[in-house]
Amino acid sequence: MIRYAFLLTTLALNFFPQPLVAAPDIAAEFETSYSSEADATQSRRWRLFRDQQSVETSELGSPDGEEWILNADQSVTYRRLFHPERRAVEYSPRDLALSKTPAEWSRIAHVVSPKLLEKLKPTDQPSKPDALRYEGEVDGQSITVVWSKTLELPERVETKGPSGHTKVVLVQHHRLSDSPWMRLGKRDYHTIEFTDLGDSEQDPIIKRILQRMGKIHQCGSLCATGGHLQQKKAAKPATVPSQPINEGPSRQR
Repeated sequence: MIRYAFLLTTLALNFFPQPLVAAPDIAAEFETSYSSEADATQSRRWRLFRDQQSVETSELGSPDGEEWILNADQSVTYRRLFHPERRAVEYSPRDLALSKTPAEWSRIAHVVSPKLLEKLKPTDQPSKPDALRYEGEVDGQSITVVWSKTLELPERVETKGPSGHTKVVLVQHHRLSDSPWMRLGKRDYHTIEFTDLGDSEQDPIIKRILQRMGKIHQCGSLCATGGHLQQKKAAKPATVPSQPINEGPSRQR
């Protein structure tokens, strides 16, 4: 069975001097690649759309996406987007809490966890004056992060260990208002509450959605999460979100 290193997504830098509200609205495209001695290099591209109230991620070529919404009380709502069906399955803050899935906005709006970066050491400045570089070893994995203070996103994240080599690279970015890409989640979608899925399972559209549900990956996605390299598994029934990656890389078989 091919091993994929479950990439670092939805991580946060809330201990940086800049407050989260200063994070710019942005549309960014990342490429995630994974290789090992046993497996040839696998790569995927994914996009992240971030404003002050929401983050949407999607993997290029995927019919699905994810959206995280910051509520007025600072709780977070999650929406799994099914673009061809124009449907969104919505998980309330209570649904996320009952599933024991942390949904901290600072983890969702960025791509490297505070707990992870606290374990890394700052090194020499990269070539760009607004970049910070961190290196270290966590759980047997050698980790390098190059962080853009201006974008409040990583320019590069690399992990190397016995399971292989994972690299996440920022390919391009634009101001959200100037994005050349369509943010599909902003279209008019019919919302279905997660707890109501079972009441509509005979609906042909819901049947298709249930076949694609799987786990929520927070990226996003990298999720989609848009940014994850992961093994494609057989369809599962709708599930609650999987645990986000906080302190270091994890793997999915």
